[in-house]
Amino acid sequence: MKCYEILQNSGDLHLHSRYSDGSLDVEYILYLAKNTGIGYVSITDHDYLDSFEEIKSLANRYKINAIFGAELSCMDFKRNRKVHVLCYNLKSTETLRPYCSKVSEERLSSAKNVVKSIASKYNFIPELVEKYKSKDGYIFETHILRALAECGYSNKVCGELFNIVFKGEDKINFKHNDVFEMLSLIREAGGKSVLAHPSVHNSFELLEELATKNEIDGVEVWHPKNSVEDRERLLNIVRANNLIATGGTDFHGLYNSSVVKIGDFYTPPEYLKRILS
Repeated sequence: MKCYEILQNSGDLHLHSRYSDGSLDVEYILYLAKNTGIGYVSITDHDYLDSFEEIKSLANRYKINAIFGAELSCMDFKRNRKVHVLCYNLKSTETLRPYCSKVSEERLSSAKNVVKSIASKYNFIPELVEKYKSKDGYIFETHILRALAECGYSNKVCGELFNIVFKGEDKINFKHNDVFEMLSLIREAGGKSVLAHPSVHNSFELLEELATKNEIDGVEVWHPKNSVEDRERLLNIVRANNLIATGGTDFHGLYNSSVVKIGDFYTPPEYLKRILS
C-alpha cells in the first residue's frame, strides 16, 4: 500500500484550535490537514465540547473526515499527578458538559488573577492577553506567554519563558475530577477513552492499572513527547490488554513546544477502525 493510501485511512487525533490553547482557527487546521493527505482528524480542545458542528461543516467543505473529540483534564489522586484523557465519538455531551463548564470558568477566574500578578512583576500589556484569548473568551498559559513575547520577553511563545513565568503562585489552577470518575462519565456518554501522552505526566503505572481493570479503551502511543522506548513500552501494554493505540501531533500551531506539523504523528488504519466502530 502506498504511503498516501495509508494516510488516507489514518487520522491525526490530537489537534488544538483557538477554542482552547491553539493558535489557529478550525478552518486553517482543516485546510492544512487536507493538504497532508491524511483522511481523518479530531480537534480535541481542552475541556471544550461546543465546536463540533462548525468542525463538521468545514470538514465537509474540505472533504476530510472529522471525529468528535475533546481532551479532558483530570487527576490521578493515588499518585498525585495530573492526567489528560482524550475522548472520542461521544453519543451525548450532556454528562460531561457540567464538568467542562465548571473547569472552564475556574480556569478563567484563576487566569485573570495570574495576569494581574504578572502585570505587577513585568513591563507588560495585560490587554494583549484579551487579544489572544480563546474564541469563547477563556485564557490559557499560551495566551499569557504570547502577550509576554510580544512585550519583548521571548522570541518564542512556548520555551524557557514558561518555566520562568509559571512558578510559585503564578499558576492557573482549577479543581480536577478523579480520572476514574472521568472515565465513567465518558462511558456513560457512549464514547471511547484514550490516555493522552503518558510520558508527559508519567502515567505509565496508571495506564497499567486502568488497563488491568478494563477502565480505559486506549492510549496515545505516537506523540511528539513519547520516545521510541516509550512507544515500545506502550505497545506492549496495548497488546497485553487489547487496547486501542492512537497517534496525534498535539498540534498547537505557533504554540507548539517543538517543531511538529499536522500528520507527523497519526493513528494507523487498524486502530482508527476501532475508534470509529
